[in-house]
Amino acid sequence: MSRVVATLKDGLEAWRTRSLTDLDVIYVYLDGFALRVRSGGSFGAWKGCLDDLVARGLRAPVLAIIDGNPG
Repeated sequence: MSRVVATLKDGLEAWRTRSLTDLDVIYVYLDGFALRVRSGGSFGAWKGCLDDLVARGLRAPVLAIIDGNPG
């Protein structure tokens, strides 16, 4: 079981850190997933998430869809 978990963790890490430069993103939905919010608050958590996407090569979408809630 520990080998299965290790394999899944490796696969998840590869997926989370993959390059996004080849994607032609038109719409980004920023809803439906939870961010870990620490002392920086929800703004800092979202900024970190978006900074990571840009650092991996995601270009600006035509439209970003959000739910408008503060958290």
